[in-house]
Amino acid sequence: VTLLMSCQAQPALGMVYKLVQVNEKPRIKLSQDISKVTIPGAKEVYRLLGADGVPLCDLLIRAGEVSPQVGRRLLCRHP
Repeated sequence: VTLLMSCQAQPALGMVYKLVQVNEKPRIKLSQDISKVTIPGAKEVYRLLGADGVPLCDLLIRAGEVSPQVGRRLLCRHP
């Protein structure tokens, strides 16, 4: 587990780094525990905020996909 500081106003982010791509080829981690299976390939991360500016969730999408747009509905699913 690695602690990553996002900024002084927010606490450290506890996370685990996993290999997702080698030489432009996507890689996947398989596990019997579905929560440990990774989504292969490079991703982009977006923090979605509510109208009041409070974070709602962090969104992962594949690199190159259309980014979320302000004011547009988005269906988010948790694995």
